[in-house]
Amino acid sequence: MNAKHRKTLTAVFRDPTPKQLEWKAIEALLIEMLAQTRSFRGGSSQRKALALL
Repeated sequence: MNAKHRKTLTAVFRDPTPKQLEWKAIEALLIEMLAQTRSFRGGSSQRKALALL
């Protein structure tokens, strides 16, 4: 885990959670921690779901 991922992990558990925390940083952290993303169509929008391995 690199320094950016460690900062993101710390921010996720900070109370209150920082408003500037971006979803793509959380997603990158989860992917680094052995998760995979799956895209699917739901209604009129495309969404991503995270599935832990």
